[in-house]
Amino acid sequence: MSEQFFDKEKTRNYSLITGAVVALLFLVFKKWTWAAGIVLGTGAGLWNFYLLHRDFTNLFPPQAGDSARPLEQAVRRPSPFSMAGKFFLRYLLLAVLFFLAFKIPGVHFAGFVLGFFLVHVNLGVVSFMRLMRPGSKKS
Repeated sequence: MSEQFFDKEKTRNYSLITGAVVALLFLVFKKWTWAAGIVLGTGAGLWNFYLLHRDFTNLFPPQAGDSARPLEQAVRRPSPFSMAGKFFLRYLLLAVLFFLAFKIPGVHFAGFVLGFFLVHVNLGVVSFMRLMRPGSKKS
């Protein structure tokens, strides 16, 4: 079993469900711009989460008993300079998305921020649930 502290699929699914429920709540109250901001923010947060997961999966090689990735893939470790470049590029693109969310009239900026951080909240919830699971290592 992989020693990851979180579950990527559960985080994605919980984020999609939570984002949809919160956006629907705002739609019920006819807050269209908030709902659009939440949907777009959740998408941006999931995109950021996916890129971070992909980069860190490539950065850290699997352990000897880890069947999550074959050992052949662990040989191709990215250089620190390419990781730093990806880091800055990702945050540059996120800055552009936040700027666009601020400028587009049909998207509420606070809704975008709320949707973006829903992914982080769900990551914390999934990690906490995994930590509290009976039989999990608490080291």
